[in-house]
This record gives sequence, C-alpha cells and structure tokens, in this order.
Amino acid sequence: MDALMSITCKKFKDVYNICTQSMTKILSGSQRVKSHYFCKKDLFKTYTEVIGALLENENHWTLFFCDLTKQEVTYMDPFGEANGKKNEILKNWSYFAKAKGCALKWTRNDVPHPRQEDGHSCGVHVLMFAQALLEGKGFVDGYASVDIPQLRAQFCNILFSSLDRGVKCTVCWSVLMKEKGRKKNLPELVLNLPKKMKTKTSIFSALTEGEASDLATGLTKSLCQNVSPKLVRKDISDHNAEVTRTTLASVRANLQSSLDSRSAFSLLTHTFGPQAVDGVLGFISESLK
Repeated sequence: MDALMSITCKKFKDVYNICTQSMTKILSGSQRVKSHYFCKKDLFKTYTEVIGALLENENHWTLFFCDLTKQEVTYMDPFGEANGKKNEILKNWSYFAKAKGCALKWTRNDVPHPRQEDGHSCGVHVLMFAQALLEGKGFVDGYASVDIPQLRAQFCNILFSSLDRGVKCTVCWSVLMKEKGRKKNLPELVLNLPKKMKTKTSIFSALTEGEASDLATGLTKSLCQNVSPKLVRKDISDHNAEVTRTTLASVRANLQSSLDSRSAFSLLTHTFGPQAVDGVLGFISESLK
C-alpha cells in the first residue's frame, strides 16, 4: 500500500504522503506522536495537502486526507464512515498537529464515494479515493464493484512497472556473485543463465525482509480464508489422507532444515520463498485432517 500511495502522489509536488505505519499511529491517538523524533519533517509549513492510508484492526484499509490551506480533514472508509469515527479521527489529527506546533481549528469534510461490497477490496477502494481527492474532486465515481478485479490488475501493473530493475540488490548480488574466483553453490538453472540475467534483481529486491515476511504470512492467511479444506480433501480416502499428511510432514521438515535464512532461496527472495512454501504445505496438511 505504501508503494502504491507513493506512486499515486508522485506527480503532486505539494502533497505529503504519510506512510501507513505513521498514519495509523497518528489517527489512533498514540502518545508517540508527541515525540520530537516522530515525523520530523515540517509538513505544516512545507506542503498544502497531506494524505495517507491507515490500517485499522490490522485488516482494513481506510484513507485520510487533509487540505492544510482550508484546514479541512477528510476520512474515508470503503464500508462507510460513522460520525463517531470521523470525530475521533478529527480529534486525533488535531492532537498531532498541535504537538507539531500547528494549533489550528480543523473541520470535517465529507466526500461521497462508492461502497465496498465484499471483504477484500478495501485497498483498491482506498487507492481510487486517493486519486479522486488528489485531482481535486469533491466526490468519487467512475467505477463500480464489478470493476474491482480490473482495477486491482491495473494497480499491480503500475507497481511492478515502477520497479527500477537497473539497480542491484546487495543481498541478492552477494548470493549471485563469484567469491574468491569460485562460483557459489547455486542451482544449475541460475548458473546456466546468460551473464546479464544473473545480475538482474528480482521483484523481491524491492522489499525488505520484514515486508517479504509479511507478504508470505498474508499469502498463507489468504489461502486459509479463501480456499475451503473440503476442496483439498475432496475424493481422498482417510487412509490416503493420512499417508499424504505423513509424507508432507517429512517434506516440511526437510525443507525447514535446508531452506534456512542463509540458503540461496531465502536470500534471493528476502525470506519470502521458504515461508510461503512452508505455509502452503502446512495448509494442505491441516486440510487433510
């Protein structure tokens, strides 16, 4: 979400995009916002607008937007905004602004928008809200629930198109490079690649280890939430299910011992690979019970 919000705001020079972690702290009323070390940038004097996505209850994206010149605060929830929540957001933003030396009187601004009709498209809605507000619109339109899959694909394309593949990731490069004149123990598939391809960074090079780990965890959670164990267990006898579970347990143990944090697979995927594989195998094993 941070990456897509940053890309969305890039062409708006007077807009400051607050990262999701900081925005969530600010609008939850955290005492940390009073710290001198929290958000050092003097955004109230440097920018005209502030925007940021926040993650609520660790599973739902909403959007915050503030017009600093008009002193207006906009809070948008894809499911709809309750008055109590909007007042809470206004109060916590005022608290943050005052802590940064900007004791102004802020007012609420409500913006009509399409509503989320499922349990997994809040991020797409928030990005569409952000685009509309940054373009100066007083409302959000131009898309419906049936457009969500296509919009998600468009955002995915924007994200991957923005990666700078000309920069080498130091972690990936350290695995692929030669050491003391001898090649490292890399898979034959990698060793046989053309020289230029060996030095290219992967899509994981744009992620920190923490982000890659979160991505793997998210994949496993999504698998558990959206794929029924009955689908995995379909037409499999109890005997065959138990035999398969026993085999999977051995496979998981072998991979866990071999694909540790120092393995090439882990380093090249910034820890995503081994965690994702283990999560998928664990899901299949649990589904066969």
